[in-house]
Amino acid sequence: MLGHRLLHCAPRLLSASPLVVKGKLLTKEPLSDLSRHLAETIRITGPISTAQYMRQALTHPMGGYYMKQDVFGTKGDFTTSPEISQMFGELIGVWLVAQWQQMGSPSKFNIVELGPGRGTLMSDILRTVTQFKDFTSAIGSVNMVEASPFLRRVQSKLLTGSDEDESGGDLRGSDTSSDNKPEPERKEGFQIHWHDALESVEQGIPILLVAHEFFDAMPVYQFQMAPDGWREVMVDLDESPSSPHNFRFILSPGSTKASVTLLKDERYLRFKEGSRIEVSPDSYTYAHKIGERIKRDGGFALIADYGKNLIMADTMRGIQNHKFVSSLSKPGDSDLTADVDFSFLTKAFLDSGVKSSEIMTQGDFLRSMGIVQRLQVLLKVADAAKRKDLAGAYERLVGPSGVNAMGEIYKFMAVTRDSDPTPYPFTSK
Repeated sequence: MLGHRLLHCAPRLLSASPLVVKGKLLTKEPLSDLSRHLAETIRITGPISTAQYMRQALTHPMGGYYMKQDVFGTKGDFTTSPEISQMFGELIGVWLVAQWQQMGSPSKFNIVELGPGRGTLMSDILRTVTQFKDFTSAIGSVNMVEASPFLRRVQSKLLTGSDEDESGGDLRGSDTSSDNKPEPERKEGFQIHWHDALESVEQGIPILLVAHEFFDAMPVYQFQMAPDGWREVMVDLDESPSSPHNFRFILSPGSTKASVTLLKDERYLRFKEGSRIEVSPDSYTYAHKIGERIKRDGGFALIADYGKNLIMADTMRGIQNHKFVSSLSKPGDSDLTADVDFSFLTKAFLDSGVKSSEIMTQGDFLRSMGIVQRLQVLLKVADAAKRKDLAGAYERLVGPSGVNAMGEIYKFMAVTRDSDPTPYPFTSK
């Protein structure tokens, strides 16, 4: 418990203070509105958890990263698989159709995507599944779970051709709208709704859920093993001349509420002194909600993210302009992300009463779904420049190594009811 204060009090923070380090003039990073808010919070309450810092840096309305800008694609800070090639989304669409057929082709279901980015993945999925008329006629609605008002508008523009609601105002989620007017339809006729959370998606019918690079943005707590037990890594103010950042990491002097409540499981007992780990209770909670929904209403989920099937160490980092930067630098200006502990997701799904498959690499999944054959079809109708782009995209998506290769770094997992067969091409645990 945090029965005693941390080792030191938060110092007063100066804005853009010139400092001298090894004879060179060093200037502290300028304070944004969000940085000032974080600094004031720390002044009042003391150091904050890495999870609180990460959550506010990403989603705070005062300047959180996802709340203010288009961060995807070559002009953004990072590029996701759907942005690299249409083949990725097309094969996800084919997979959804195949698993729907394996379920016995229910007459109605809803499609759900968590954290849809720019909407590129869903656009490619919907364009692909329109070739399967029985499947599309069973779609009740398409549901985008997205917290960012800016990204909702980007998604709506791509999927419906409009970034405004029926009344001419900013696009709002179906769970936050104050009127009952129907939301815009995609040209193919799909009803598309936006939500703040999974709970507001229509209940009582099966869901086909996709979560691509969703869990890596879930806030993580960090802990380090001391001689007498776990200590929490926290974020404090930094006025030191050795760093341009306004924030720094410190260790709590003793146990905290988070270290006591989050590290009870025996899986955290085997670490040596000096070991550092990350735990994401938000990931567990969201995975548990997905499992509960599938158990109650039926359906399945496809999880795709980077990470491993084990407790992660110190992986939280910032990404800006396609490069790694310090997670402490200019909160709100870079994406903060952490590798996903798939073993923790597995536990959440098991605890909710459903089953998850063994994880498989993105390269293996895409090859099993026919990406080589799809590439060959596209190459036949492409000019020389396009063929080069297609070949490069293929290598990025399935390549096992290299700076930009995603084939082994990204993992896929399927989630179903216990009584349902394990979806192709996964294997059961």
